Amino acid sequence: MSGTNNYIIPPKWPLKFLRFLLKEEYLEEIEGDMEERFRDNLELFSANKARRLYAWDTLKLLRPTLMRGLRGYYRVNHTAMLKSYFTVAWRNLLKQKAYSTLNIMGLCLGIACVLLIAIHLNDELSYESSFPKHECIYRVSFEGWAKSAPPMAEILAEFYPEIQQTARFYYMYPRILRYKEFQSEEDHGYMADSTAFSVFDFKLVQGDPQQIFRTPHSMVVTESMARKYFGDENPLGKVLMNNSTEFQVTGVVEDLPSNTHLRINFLVSMATFYKDIPENMTDSRGWMATYTYALFNEQKDVKKARERLPELLLDYYKEWGTPEEILAKMNWTFMPLDDIHLHSSLIQEMGPNSDIIYIYVFAAIGLFILLIASINFINIFTTQSLKRMKEVGIRRAIGAKKNQLLGQFLGEAFMVTLMASTLAILLFTLVLPFYNQLAGKQIVASQAFSVDNLLIIVGIILTVGLLSGLYPAFFVSGFSPLKALAGAKKPRSSAGIMRKGLLVFQFVVAVFMVVSTLVVYQQMQYFHDKKLGFDKDQVVAVNLFGDLKQKFAENGAALKAELIQSLNISHIGTASNLPGDGLSVESVVPDGVPEDNELPTVKVLRVDENYLSTLQIELKEGRNFSRQFNDSAAFIINETAAKLLNIDDPVGSYVTNQTRNLHGPIVGVIKDYHFSSLHNPMEPLVLEYNPNWNNFLLVKLQGGKIPETISGLEANIQKIVPNYLFNYQFLDDRINLLYQDEAKMSTLFKFFALFAIMIACLGLFGLSAHASEIRTKEVAIRKAIGATITQVVQLLSREFIVLVMIGNLVAWPLAWWAMNQWLDNFTYHVAIHWGVFAVASGLSLLVALLTVSYHAIKTALANPVDSLRNE
Repeated sequence: MSGTNNYIIPPKWPLKFLRFLLKEEYLEEIEGDMEERFRDNLELFSANKARRLYAWDTLKLLRPTLMRGLRGYYRVNHTAMLKSYFTVAWRNLLKQKAYSTLNIMGLCLGIACVLLIAIHLNDELSYESSFPKHECIYRVSFEGWAKSAPPMAEILAEFYPEIQQTARFYYMYPRILRYKEFQSEEDHGYMADSTAFSVFDFKLVQGDPQQIFRTPHSMVVTESMARKYFGDENPLGKVLMNNSTEFQVTGVVEDLPSNTHLRINFLVSMATFYKDIPENMTDSRGWMATYTYALFNEQKDVKKARERLPELLLDYYKEWGTPEEILAKMNWTFMPLDDIHLHSSLIQEMGPNSDIIYIYVFAAIGLFILLIASINFINIFTTQSLKRMKEVGIRRAIGAKKNQLLGQFLGEAFMVTLMASTLAILLFTLVLPFYNQLAGKQIVASQAFSVDNLLIIVGIILTVGLLSGLYPAFFVSGFSPLKALAGAKKPRSSAGIMRKGLLVFQFVVAVFMVVSTLVVYQQMQYFHDKKLGFDKDQVVAVNLFGDLKQKFAENGAALKAELIQSLNISHIGTASNLPGDGLSVESVVPDGVPEDNELPTVKVLRVDENYLSTLQIELKEGRNFSRQFNDSAAFIINETAAKLLNIDDPVGSYVTNQTRNLHGPIVGVIKDYHFSSLHNPMEPLVLEYNPNWNNFLLVKLQGGKIPETISGLEANIQKIVPNYLFNYQFLDDRINLLYQDEAKMSTLFKFFALFAIMIACLGLFGLSAHASEIRTKEVAIRKAIGATITQVVQLLSREFIVLVMIGNLVAWPLAWWAMNQWLDNFTYHVAIHWGVFAVASGLSLLVALLTVSYHAIKTALANPVDSLRNE
């Protein structure tokens, strides 16, 4: 052996590991053998390799015959010992009721919040999982559109042998359905291919799968809808009327689960689509009208399909330009069904989807709250364990091993965690209905306690128990027997620094959440207060359908005049869509533009002559639509459309709507107004004069007595069309729906931020109580020599206030960065003002001061003589 190797020593941890696990009678011999083997290896290998071999040899010694085993080295009555531990733990809980309550309350609130978040996230991440083949189903979308052209499904099925089946859905606008005397408005209806049942495995509870969609106007309804219209009657063969159209019920399917983007109340045969819609549209390759889904044989086939997509595009659009132009312009995508809810925000989605960013945000909130609750437990448990130093010292003196103490205190930690978890599950069950309202969820308790979710709950309890119990257990078991018996009150300096660091971390999280909540709230207020370029207040949108729609199309001016004259109404207009709706995207081209000069598409809205005055939209130049002129094919465009279409002098120039083959003049230009969400930039808009294409009656109310005016409006409309199903909504409510995700996020942020602050303050309350307790003697002496109550309160509060301020300083940049990232998702958003940080800091300081002051004032008011005597 070289002299240099004498200075190389083996790693220490394997030996410590062995000493912890192996029987003591074998240790001396084993340690000698291992040292000898290490020296031999040093002669043969490098020092690093010799150390690795040393560690490996350690692991090989973990044999049952050498290990201490469950019965331990000493023959101890473990049942009696465990009973003793439990008794001691229970007595300590009762002896320190206030601290025990703080600990259990803090953990209970924390675990309940985390359970809510975990169940919420599990529900969000489980979208579409109820469909057995969900991993092999993909939606075909085109150029940012959720929809695709009707012929696409057939083309895909022919081109790709990897595709097993395709299925299409064509959205049917809300309509009134009637059975006998009962009628109701129904949304979420689609014309669909019969293959939809096998692609998605919809469970047909009534009807023959081979017959349900054989004829036009065949209808399959959900169980809920069947109960709604037919009660206990057999729905099969019954007829639902929509004006003069008859839909015959041929099947009933189970209600779809809430965690799917498919919101379906009824399905109508696709044969109806080909019967009711002109052939030039159903065969159009540019009309994005249907949602197309493809079921692949295997998930891996999608990669091959994507590789062959250019070949398909060139064949499908071969008459639309050169190969380079086709590949540059046409962009089909196969989007996994599982990704739609969290990763898709395309034009004309089936409904509002969520965003993966909210999953990350709430997962982070859950983790933070879990950490805050665990830190509370650690801080209070370790400070209270100082009072048990004598108990620990005695146990050590009579032979208790460190690992036995570790087990005892870890067991106590788990006992408290289990008690808190039991209360948390009860609390969770109680607040679940309230939480469902806040989050817009439909989670029921039985669903929350499914096998998967129970595993999550058990995992959370174990995690909290370990997080909360490990450090205090190591801390207590590490007491020096000598110091423990001496009854030292002050913790080790490292433990004090640790507690302060954890307290700072708690307030970093709490302040971060307060700042975030304030910014989200400001953004929501911005949405509410932002001038949209039109008047949305006191505007009621009444659904037009059936006979009433026909009467307004034929004699709208007289009917409007009659309503205005008899009611407290200033204007009435009609429109095909409401602000915020997905508008039709069409090709509108000014005269004189060469055919090869392709212009971007624009959004088109059909309105009557009263639309602008009802919504107070400003006309920049030209005139409004008028029945006095021949405006059967006239247009008004917004400023953005004028720029996009490159029309210098729009009024009087002519354009062609190539999508509908309509040619006419531009009679006016309006100022831009936000007809879509503020998430998006201003878009080009063309208003087309078409009173016959009216789906909504827009009624501008004036003055007060709104309920009376609406009742009068309903009565007057029912005079025009008896038994008309009057259905209305306020326009501002409708617009607020555009920001419902942000509104839910804002509400949940407030909810969890409040709990985070509460839990952090519980911990602060416990720590301040302990700090006051250990400084009782010092305070008594100070008071004896003349210190005032204010000075004592300052003395006891200063340290905590400084820690809270440090927490603020750390939280500010983190919150500023995170909120800027979130605000970047909006085209229009607020700027983060310094006042937000001032409010968050003031709030956290105020709450911390109130929390700490209770104990500080109590200690300051105590009689110094009594305090010194008790010490």
